[in-house]
Amino acid sequence: MMPGDVTGDRANERGEIMGERPNRNYAIGSEKNMRGRFVPFVQIRGRFGTEFGDEDGFSTSEQANFKAALHLIRILNARTKSRRKHGYERISGSHLSEALHDLGVTPTEFGILYGTTVERVLTWIDNAEDIPHPVRVMLEMFRVPGALEAARRATREAIEEKEETTDA
Repeated sequence: MMPGDVTGDRANERGEIMGERPNRNYAIGSEKNMRGRFVPFVQIRGRFGTEFGDEDGFSTSEQANFKAALHLIRILNARTKSRRKHGYERISGSHLSEALHDLGVTPTEFGILYGTTVERVLTWIDNAEDIPHPVRVMLEMFRVPGALEAARRATREAIEEKEETTDA
């Protein structure tokens, strides 16, 4: 183990072991390393926990927790600072929801057409995650007469082909 490595298991407020699977919530904390020093950690939704900071750690858990809190604040602010990437403005969740309604497409169907889960589409609608630019392009393309039906057909055929190969 390296000096910054942490011993023992990390548990959240419900006593669940953290770090074994991607986390569902944000969390900060600290643990003692092998030298008896406190190492801060941050867990972000959908990611595994990450230890960071001074390789030697901190003398108190309060110092390490404070460092973890500052790090989490920087992460969260960096994710929300700018909704522009490559010069275009990202669409909002309400825009996506309205566009799907206007097209007569449910979030579940859109997830299938886009190649993602309904959970991901719902996080976009809830503004919990930035909506990728290709979503905007796809919504615009679906307004072209026959395009949505063509997308549905192509997706249906792709699903049928996959089922045929798995049955063989």
